[in-house]
Amino acid sequence: MRKLLLSLFTLLSLSSFAQSYLGVSSSNYAGVMGNDVNPASFVDGRFKFDLNLFSTNINIYQNFGYFDAGKMRAAQNATLGKDFWWKGSFQSDNLNAWSQPDSAFIDNFIVHKYDQNTKSTLGMNMNLQFDILNFMFHINPKIAVGFGAKMRSITNIDNMDPKLAVLAEEGLDYPNLWNIKLNEELLNINHLTWAEYGFTYSQVVMDEKNIF
Repeated sequence: MRKLLLSLFTLLSLSSFAQSYLGVSSSNYAGVMGNDVNPASFVDGRFKFDLNLFSTNINIYQNFGYFDAGKMRAAQNATLGKDFWWKGSFQSDNLNAWSQPDSAFIDNFIVHKYDQNTKSTLGMNMNLQFDILNFMFHINPKIAVGFGAKMRSITNIDNMDPKLAVLAEEGLDYPNLWNIKLNEELLNINHLTWAEYGFTYSQVVMDEKNIF
């Protein structure tokens, strides 16, 4: 189980310092999903009505490890005798390795950036957003109203000693780190989960071609 969690944690990792739904929320066709960035965007958008029944967004930033996609080519050449690059890994013969990763899979594709001798500390920031119901519609071409409800969660871990991370990954079954004192004086863990909802009103107050 811990191997599966480690692989999923690394595969889902990405670095993002901006808003949720990157690439979508700022587009011309964001619809109601653009309200977090600019609540007035819908009134000048491409839709008369937009309904989002459910959506979710996950942003994770961490320095524990990364997935080495470059090793996928070598793996495919060795097992299939062909150069499929990444897409070959999703063929039926290889899906079991992804759904039930073993130690060999972890060692081949997931690169740890720490061990028991690492000096720098580790950290993670995770943002979750679940949009439960969002909709918006035009009353007339210059006025639009809407409603949104969502759940949000933020988890932040700072200054974790790499030795503690090794113990956690190994389920404490790591004798080399038994009976030692870990320096966790600056370890900081914060978590916040909340629900939010709101009504949106947007209006075009002036439209004179060159001035909008």
